[in-house]
Order: sequence, then C-alpha cells, then structure tokens
Amino acid sequence: MGKQTNKNHIIYEVCAYIILLGTAYDIFWCILTTETLSRDELNPIAKWIVDAGNKHRNNMGVAILCLLKVLMTWKVIWICKYLIWKKPRIGITCIIGLAVFQIWLMFFLTFHK
Repeated sequence: MGKQTNKNHIIYEVCAYIILLGTAYDIFWCILTTETLSRDELNPIAKWIVDAGNKHRNNMGVAILCLLKVLMTWKVIWICKYLIWKKPRIGITCIIGLAVFQIWLMFFLTFHK
C-alpha cells in the first residue's frame, strides 16, 4: 500500500467515525425530544417524515426518521469509500466536508436555543 493510499485510509476512517458520532448524537436528540420533534424540527424533510409516521402510529415518525438516518449515513459513508477508491481527491474532499458538517451539527444541536 502506497503512502498516499495509507494516508487516505486514515483520513477516511477518522472522518467516518466523526460522521457516525454525529449521526448517533443527532439520533440521541431525536429520541430525547420525541414529544416535541414534530413541532420543533427545523429540517422540512425530517419534519415531514415525523408527521407522516405519526399519522400511522403515535411516535412512529421519530422511529422511522432514526432508521432513515442510520441507513442514509451507512450509504453516504459507503459512497465516500467508493469515491476514495475510484477518485481519491473527490472522495477525500467529500468525506472531510461531511465530517466538518457533522461537527457543526453537533455544536448546533447542543447550543441551539
């Protein structure tokens, strides 16, 4: 394995863990605020998912939202890994950008309001 490939692997692993941590923290807040999430959610797509799920069964919307967060996080990390393999510069840029966004999101969730 070349020096650049090893460096890309380390960057990928660190960023993937940050992204997973951000998703876990976001899900923690979703569960913590289940009762008010439908009213207070700022993301219109997430709000729609929660409202649609709650119409089916009480609080099912938060469970569906959390499931989708896990599945989409897995898919995004997989896509970044594929990009790093095929187009390393684009893949590394994408995964670093996502990790930075997740760090921002964790601060936003913690200090918002």
